[in-house]
Amino acid sequence: DYKDFLSMKELNEIINVTGSEKIQEELLKLKPVNVEVIGGHSAKLMWNLVEERLHSEEELKRNYETQSVIDSLLRLSLQNIPLGEFLDEALKMLISIPWLSFQSRGAIFLTEENSDALVMKSQSGLSEAIIKSCAKVPFGVCHCGRAALMKQADFSAYLDDLHVIMYEGITPHGHYCIPILSAGKTLGVINLYIKEGRLHDRKDEDFLISVANTLAGVIERKRAEEAVKSAYIKLKEAQQELIQSEKLAALG
Repeated sequence: DYKDFLSMKELNEIINVTGSEKIQEELLKLKPVNVEVIGGHSAKLMWNLVEERLHSEEELKRNYETQSVIDSLLRLSLQNIPLGEFLDEALKMLISIPWLSFQSRGAIFLTEENSDALVMKSQSGLSEAIIKSCAKVPFGVCHCGRAALMKQADFSAYLDDLHVIMYEGITPHGHYCIPILSAGKTLGVINLYIKEGRLHDRKDEDFLISVANTLAGVIERKRAEEAVKSAYIKLKEAQQELIQSEKLAALG
């Protein structure tokens, strides 16, 4: 009942966007002396301005928080930690963002060299049945595999016919599956769970694509660093073997 708020002490202005002349007349009749009532086209114009401002503020907040997440991921990537540990921390960061309507569970898959399959490298909140069933997912299979094969985001609001990997104890849910791409090559997939029936949100998807692009650069760099480290270790081992061989040869 709109009459209830007329007694509010902090009330100083009423914007009547109902378009009803009867309500406008009643508001003018019942309002306190110091309260202004705006109706008609002026009310609609003011309300549109308010909505636009709120929308702009929301966009600025989301953009700021998106950039904050990206910055946090980049700072994390500079730490001297293995790729697997980085992915664990990145996933925890994603599923804990308050303004994203995801469930607190998900996984990050990576591809292995010369293989058209995704291997689960990081997970949070998944049951043993899911971990076992989705430990390795071929390209094109289920939603994660489709995202990897098609190189584009795959959204599902339900357990549809494309969700071919099933397991004991599965409960209704949906997914955002976002491919991690670098130079047209699939490096992996981010898989986040959503409540069944949730509508697709382009802003959420764009955010996850930005995260995937950031992860792609970090994955490439971490893999290059690990390759250099592995090559250095092999070189040192070869040098030690050569030195040992020379010592044995000197002994006759």
